[in-house]
Amino acid sequence: MNKKFITVFIFALAIFRFISFGQETAVKITAPEEVTAGEVNVIYLHIFKDKLSGFARLQQSFPLAVGITEDDPGGGDFSFKNGNLNLIWLNLPKKEEIVIRYYIEFDKTVKGDFELTGKFSYIIDSEREELTFGPGIIHVNPSLLVEENQVVDLYSFKGDRPGSMEPEYSVAAVLREKPYLSPTGDGWIINLIVNRGALEKMARIEEVVSSRFSAENIESHNAVFSFKDGVVRYNWMNIPPEEYFTVSYKLTPLDGDMEKPPVINGTISYMKGENMNSLPVFEKDVSFHSMDKQELAGYVAAFAAEMEGRSVQRPVATKIINEPAPVKTGVYFRVQILATSKPVDAERYFSKLKLGRIFKEYIENLYKYTTGTFTNYKDAKYFIDKLGRVKLNEAFVIAYQDGERIPVRKALRLTNQKWIK
Repeated sequence: MNKKFITVFIFALAIFRFISFGQETAVKITAPEEVTAGEVNVIYLHIFKDKLSGFARLQQSFPLAVGITEDDPGGGDFSFKNGNLNLIWLNLPKKEEIVIRYYIEFDKTVKGDFELTGKFSYIIDSEREELTFGPGIIHVNPSLLVEENQVVDLYSFKGDRPGSMEPEYSVAAVLREKPYLSPTGDGWIINLIVNRGALEKMARIEEVVSSRFSAENIESHNAVFSFKDGVVRYNWMNIPPEEYFTVSYKLTPLDGDMEKPPVINGTISYMKGENMNSLPVFEKDVSFHSMDKQELAGYVAAFAAEMEGRSVQRPVATKIINEPAPVKTGVYFRVQILATSKPVDAERYFSKLKLGRIFKEYIENLYKYTTGTFTNYKDAKYFIDKLGRVKLNEAFVIAYQDGERIPVRKALRLTNQKWIK
């Protein structure tokens, strides 16, 4: 399917504020103009804030037919509950443009036109200002997998909110290397790294590019390759057994214009039980093709650890695992939230915090409780800052290398990261 994208600029301007601060606050929405129900798509929000600082909030509301998953909250505190997306900044980042990225999915049984709107609130001179942005109209086409008599208008949907797009990074993930020019300079090379996880049987990757390109397969890894109407597809009846593997293809512009790199939106769909689930493809500005096997394995493992760390930060029920956390490859960070000489009733002790999985291990005559898995030290520190709001003051960052505890400063040296007080 040849997808077009809509871009909506909304400006809020008070003359006095403009004269006083020399700034014009604006929000830009970038979203697909047309999508298919049941598929995952990406939404971008660009906040142009100039020198605006301090507290701010972005709010959006979605009907039951819509599911939202966080990807990049632009430095804010992201939450999505009961159809309401909230992003809160206690202090806006210094950069003049904030980019927010999240994933949207419409239930596979709906169709219709969806209005993407929202509000951005901020403080100037101790006064609250509010900017309404949108609408950006997204046309939702019905899924070909659903009988016509079962399709309803998206605003009339009464079922459960879509949950198939909830990230399952420990199960599967696909990373796309940022497109780069071929050695001959006549096309763009796209490499996809598939982290198989527990996937079995059928799987399909779909990469929506553009009809201005032709596509040819380079490496299919036993998949059936096809390209039609601007969509690259890799289909497996049985997913390959390797822990991770690479597929790749080449895009050649039909008009010969090599100045514009392709913009790609991809998903992997797979069978889980009797249901077909989907996850987005993540594009990374990393040269996978120049890595050796060990480097690539380490990067894929680090990405999986980072995604697990993100999912732990979601407000999910606390679950105590009475064993050490799973061993990860490479250097990573966790948060130790408690150490005691005797085990505590952990489910009860931590229940109000909604931390997700808490692992318990016995080290040096102490029961130690840890949570989260982070590739970046600053993310672990930010996680502790959020814990501080609920007065869990014993939390601190710990570091591991290939499953063994190491000093945090050593981990920072190994990963070229900076110490944060």
